[in-house]
Amino acid sequence: MPKFVEEMLRYDSPVQALVRIVTTDVMLAGVKIPKGEVVLALISSANRDERQHPNPDRFEIHRDQPSLSLGHGAHFCIGAQLARTEARCGMEALLSRFSGFQRTPAELTWGQAITVRGPHTLPLRFIPT
Repeated sequence: MPKFVEEMLRYDSPVQALVRIVTTDVMLAGVKIPKGEVVLALISSANRDERQHPNPDRFEIHRDQPSLSLGHGAHFCIGAQLARTEARCGMEALLSRFSGFQRTPAELTWGQAITVRGPHTLPLRFIPT
């Protein structure tokens, strides 16, 4: 289950982008970004970087490379362990009560925010054990 949760975070991260202020002049891909500039770090794009994640558009539960969905270094999310634990416990609770679940054919609509991603509702049918 922990690998499933980690791959879900990488494959379709709830956090798509973060605004940051550059703290020192930096060269990035040949472009100088001066100290004080505001940048939008695209977490979802980094999680699909083929240099870090082979076959990035495939959901592969046995990946060993962690995602950037919950940050890194000084910007690591203080609630990361809680988020992972909640996801793991929630999935384990569902799977202990049902033999499975599947999406229903209802239309899926997504939130429109640029920084976070998620469906408004997720219509599922639970399969009894």
